[in-house]
Amino acid sequence: MIIDGMRGFPLNITRIGEASRAIHRYTIDLSSKYPGKVITIETLKEFVKVDFPRPSAEAFGNTVGILGNFKTGETLARDQKTVIDDFTKLGIEWQVLPDDDRCSIRSRILNSQSPVFSQRIQEDNDSVVTLGEGGLESRT
Repeated sequence: MIIDGMRGFPLNITRIGEASRAIHRYTIDLSSKYPGKVITIETLKEFVKVDFPRPSAEAFGNTVGILGNFKTGETLARDQKTVIDDFTKLGIEWQVLPDDDRCSIRSRILNSQSPVFSQRIQEDNDSVVTLGEGGLESRT
């Protein structure tokens, strides 16, 4: 099924497989502005895969987000300044919460299993990381 709706780029939605083991693939076709370029998102239950086949600086050179800075490879916090080298901390930093104003699909995540703000992560060096309203806090 192809729908028109990802910021003007066609979105193709396909299902691979049956029932509970089905993979849902969402392909965003950027060809109208960047010939031959697509973004593919696949989901299987709670798992998500995002793929940028053959990325180019022309199409993605100014992108900064959870996948990092395209030019430098640095993985940055939402403030686009703080470098986070720990992928667990990066994932928590970018977790979409139901009250997140930056999320355009808020209605879909209202019943998600977002982490509770008091969630604690035990690190290997016995320090504890707490996700709070101000972001990640680490203490030993």
